[in-house]
Order: sequence, then structure tokens, then C-alpha cells
Amino acid sequence: MAGKLYYEARIAFGFASVLPLLGLPVYALIDVLNRHGGLANPGMPTNFELLVPLVTGLSAAHLMSIEREERFDELRQTFSEAAWQVPVARIWGALVGLAISLFVTFLILTLHYPVVRIIEAFLPAVAPALYLMGLAFLSNNVSGNYWLSASLIGLYWFLEYASRGQLTRHFYLFNHTFPIEFVSYQINRLTLFVLATLLLTLNVVYSAWRRRAHVGR
Repeated sequence: MAGKLYYEARIAFGFASVLPLLGLPVYALIDVLNRHGGLANPGMPTNFELLVPLVTGLSAAHLMSIEREERFDELRQTFSEAAWQVPVARIWGALVGLAISLFVTFLILTLHYPVVRIIEAFLPAVAPALYLMGLAFLSNNVSGNYWLSASLIGLYWFLEYASRGQLTRHFYLFNHTFPIEFVSYQINRLTLFVLATLLLTLNVVYSAWRRRAHVGR
């Protein structure tokens, strides 16, 4: 058990996961230093709804294909473990990594901003971050390729930013920062939560199907 936990922790906190997540604390540190130095206008930075989903998706874009890339997949499929164990462990690892990144970012921001305003800046990013995390997991699991998954996340994020929601409407990622007409913010967030749950569930189901297909050969 301890060996599996150590193995999953190494994957969850590997370089490919940690590097994108470092973007949030670095951004917060630069912002706080600039504001203390009088180089920026006062006011809470509003970019977290943009940044958190991107770094979350990129940090999860390799987690389901590591065994395949390391040519360890067929051996892992023979382990005596539940079919849902690997995808659920990877989801928890991604969530823990994101939570640590947000917590460090929060601590940095408290050097300049009140706690309530920091929380208000973080909350709009939760649903879109979970949605891109689910998309990253499923696309990486199906493709078995980190670069395809990461490219999909980057392209999706860019199209959302460039189109200002004209392509996706009710599941637009940035409806708080750049609100669009006739799309309820509450319904938009609920839709993203539902889609995120669906994608993460499909990721578990697909992993179970791959395992059954392998064992049945």
C-alpha cells in the first residue's frame, strides 16, 4: 500500500505536473511585488478565472498516459487492483496538486489583499478548472499521448479566450471575467460542474474498459 501511494505521489508531483502549477504562485508573487512597489494600479487581479483552468488542464494532461509512455502499461494492467483505482488516484493527485498551488498562491496574496477578496477572485475559476481537468484526463486517456492532450487544452483555452464565449455559450469558461448576454452565470457554472463530473466519470469508465479488454485477451 505504501509503495503504491509513493508511486502515485511521484506521478502527481512530477515535473510535468508541478511546472504548470507553479505559474499561479509566480503570478501572485509578481503581482504583489509590483503593487508594493507602486508599479500597478490598486485592485484585486482578475486573471485567476483565466489562469487557473489553463494550468489545471496542463498539469493533468499527462497523468493517464504515463504508464504507456514508459512502456509499463501492460504490466500495470496485470496488477491485482480495482479497475477504478488508477484513474481515481490520478484525479485525487491532480486535485491535491491544484489545492497546494492555490494555497501557496493564497498565502502570497494575503501579503497585499484581504482574505475575502482573494476567495472572491478564486471562486469563479473552480468550475472551469475542473472542466478542463476532466477534458485533459479523458483526452489523455483515449489518445495515450501527452502532447495531443496538452495541445487540445491549450487550443480550447485559446479559442475560449479569443471568441469570448461565442462558440460555447452556456459552457463558456470565462463568463465571470468576460460575461456574455443572455447566459446566466449560475447556470453556466452549474453546466461546467456537470460536464466536469461527466468527463471525469467517463475517464474512469474508459480505464475500466481498457483493463477488461487487456485482461480478456
